[in-house]
Amino acid sequence: MRASFFRNLSHVILLMVVGSSQVQAYDHEDLDQLLRTNHCSDCDLSQANLIGLNLRGADLSNANLQGANLRGAALMFADLSDANLVGANLSRANLYATNLYDADLYGANLYGARFCNTVMPDGKTAIKGC
Repeated sequence: MRASFFRNLSHVILLMVVGSSQVQAYDHEDLDQLLRTNHCSDCDLSQANLIGLNLRGADLSNANLQGANLRGAALMFADLSDANLVGANLSRANLYATNLYDADLYGANLYGARFCNTVMPDGKTAIKGC
């Protein structure tokens, strides 16, 4: 009975370790490139913590930002066309004149985000918050 308990406990711990290693799925080199150059087209930044960053004019076209935390980020004039933003947190982000054409925003948190002259995924320009 006791051996069974410890075997099960070791399996749970193993699953927790394996699961936690997948929480930060982004490519660290891609994040460094974004922070250095403000350009990261086709990058993997999934699950990255980008809270409050100044990404004004950043090129994130075709980037994988699935589950990324962009809460309060300054994304004015950024190119997020064709980006994967599934489940991303964009709450309170400034999306002024941001290009979101063909971006996937399924399940994204957009609470309090500023949309003004923002090109939306369908190609229409949003003027909310202007």
